[in-house]
Amino acid sequence: MNDFPVDIVYTWVDGSDKNWLQKKNETLKKYSDFHKTDEVSGNERFFNRNELKYSLRSVSIFAPWVRKIFIITDNQFPDWLNLNHSKIEIVDHKEIFQGRRQLPCFNSHAIEARIHHIKDLSENFLYLNDDCFLGRKTNLQDFFLELNKPKLFVGKIINNNVALNRKKILRDNPHQNAVLNSRLLIYNKLNKIINVNLRHGIKALNKNSLIETEKKFKIELNNTIKNQFRDNSDIWIFALNAYDLLANNKNIPIYLKPYRRNYIKYKFNFIRKHRDYVFIPLNLTTDRIESKLKAIENYSPLMFCINDYPYTEIEKYDRISKFLSHFYGDKSEFEK
Repeated sequence: MNDFPVDIVYTWVDGSDKNWLQKKNETLKKYSDFHKTDEVSGNERFFNRNELKYSLRSVSIFAPWVRKIFIITDNQFPDWLNLNHSKIEIVDHKEIFQGRRQLPCFNSHAIEARIHHIKDLSENFLYLNDDCFLGRKTNLQDFFLELNKPKLFVGKIINNNVALNRKKILRDNPHQNAVLNSRLLIYNKLNKIINVNLRHGIKALNKNSLIETEKKFKIELNNTIKNQFRDNSDIWIFALNAYDLLANNKNIPIYLKPYRRNYIKYKFNFIRKHRDYVFIPLNLTTDRIESKLKAIENYSPLMFCINDYPYTEIEKYDRISKFLSHFYGDKSEFEK
């Protein structure tokens, strides 16, 4: 596979910014009690703990081949960020949304549905939330099967009845609903059940493929874009795009095995084979979190994700900050 340009896109918000908070609270007034829950609009969903700084350090160390880094924000940027760096470009929401009536937007599903409209974005790119990190040296082959064919990293196959059953998901979890809504669109259009979920981690994407998916499901995606906060009617474009590709045999799912703990058995290469991922939801016990952090240190996975949860104890955030500052100890060129 020949080299080709690959950019990175982040979405970032500083939920403690007073101007941003005022916009959020004013916008919430026209929404229902459901949208005022912690799951949808709680402070934890938008809190900034400098994860982006460490994620960028991981890119600097492990993916220096990346061409440009676009950071999508709502008239914000981190005070530590080197805005003069040639690779860094801040993209305001106004630059990717078609109409001002859709703004301000606090719905990640809506924002993600517009990222392929970033001006000058490379045809193939990686999308990272700021809680996603690289754990080892990488190259194009880690994320793309070939030119214009991203790797679709998935979890284990799930039962077909579970895959299409809304009763099996949390009623107040708009993201789970967005995944199901995307799966149902493919099922209703093509009569095919895609019974895998995308890994919660770095997404490899192709711009033209996203445009094609957008054209096929324009009405549904436009309805998502109108939702300024997450809603159970949302579509998740990344799942929809992946499921569309899989249903039409244009790509293949790649099972990315996780390191679940720092098990002794992982010392054996045949057991560790194809394990290249760690997911740390912060609702785990402190011991489980500690074990997963140790697995990252010991086995250097391709990627890992540290996922916020409402009401996470401050001690857990302190431990994660300490780990990240140690694991990525050196300041990157993306910082002042």
